[in-house]
Amino acid sequence: MVCRLACGGHGYSLASGIPYLYVNHVAAMTYEGENTVMYLQTARYLNKIYLQKQPSASLPANVVYLGVDYPHHKHCGVRSATQFSDPHTQMESYRQRARRMVAMAASRYDKALARGLKPTEAWNESTVDWTVAAKAHCYYVVLKAFHEAVDSSELSPSSHHVLKHLCAMFAVFGIVSCPGDFTADGYMSYNQLDMAREHTYGLLSQIRKEAVPLVDAFDIPDGQLNSALGRYDGDVYKHLFDWALKAPRNKEKVHEIYDKYLKGLLKTKSKL
Repeated sequence: MVCRLACGGHGYSLASGIPYLYVNHVAAMTYEGENTVMYLQTARYLNKIYLQKQPSASLPANVVYLGVDYPHHKHCGVRSATQFSDPHTQMESYRQRARRMVAMAASRYDKALARGLKPTEAWNESTVDWTVAAKAHCYYVVLKAFHEAVDSSELSPSSHHVLKHLCAMFAVFGIVSCPGDFTADGYMSYNQLDMAREHTYGLLSQIRKEAVPLVDAFDIPDGQLNSALGRYDGDVYKHLFDWALKAPRNKEKVHEIYDKYLKGLLKTKSKL
């Protein structure tokens, strides 16, 4: 959808290849629903871990931040925009958000139980908060995996440099897209959010020149894309014109309808 909108009117054309992708592939993301069930399955796991009140050392790596002895910082230590590229700063921010949201959802669940509701009723009453908490946890896990993959992969220095910027962009964009998640408890200040927004512009200027190579790295052939817009040679308008010429109604330079219906009308003198 984002690509189609970015292409303007061409995005609606079959020549772009986007309508075919939209009809045949976008639906695959929701064949089994829109993932709320999976979020709630994750949430049940988070609730179980949170209620156990175990030390971090005994917990799986992805949920160590829910340990009772895990060190938490009340305030973000960022003092300059470039500090948002620091992996430790990114990870700590996402851990802080996930833990706060898990704690908030668990609190709502406990309050429902205290009112005398059955566990299933208490759970149903708190599922909205648990869904939000599960999403925050998933974003943390994705960012963690992103950093681990970039740092452990055998990449050339230039590729490693580009992917580090891309990873930082993912993290910082997540912060500026959901500012309330990081400021609700005072962990981040509005001044620090402004720094994060400023840093996104710096990252964009560095990533923009690598955008085409990053997409080309998927190595999707032109035949599979079947698009006049997403071609490797980038000669968009020539291929759009060639595509239009192949349409059956464009076999003749002047369509027969012109001679049959329009020619006489256009040559008739106006009586006005």
